[in-house]
Amino acid sequence: MYIGVDLVQVSRWEKMRKTYPHRLARIFTKEEIAHAERKEKHIYETYAGLWAAKEACGKALGVGISMKMLKDVHLTWTEQGAPELNFDGKMKEIIRKKKINHTAISLSHDGGMAVAFVVMEAEK
Repeated sequence: MYIGVDLVQVSRWEKMRKTYPHRLARIFTKEEIAHAERKEKHIYETYAGLWAAKEACGKALGVGISMKMLKDVHLTWTEQGAPELNFDGKMKEIIRKKKINHTAISLSHDGGMAVAFVVMEAEK
């Protein structure tokens, strides 16, 4: 079993979106950006949570995450709105090598902070 957690200041993502909006496309997928932009009252919290999710995955796997790998971890959402982790590229290869067969993620925000908690289960 692997776990990872990341805590992010929401104000960092408010500044990023306002000052460097073009950078969002280098970090997040089109679906992630569309999801965040629909969250009018919680847009910055959503971006912070998405970033925390990517970081928490890298921590759970023990590899961190580089700019080249940011889109290799991306979130989608169920019909009920629950986040789901998806992997491509190098992250997908790491998941395969570690024989991870199940992932779970929880996101939350409060008091100007966003948090992501990731659990990954591997074959025995």
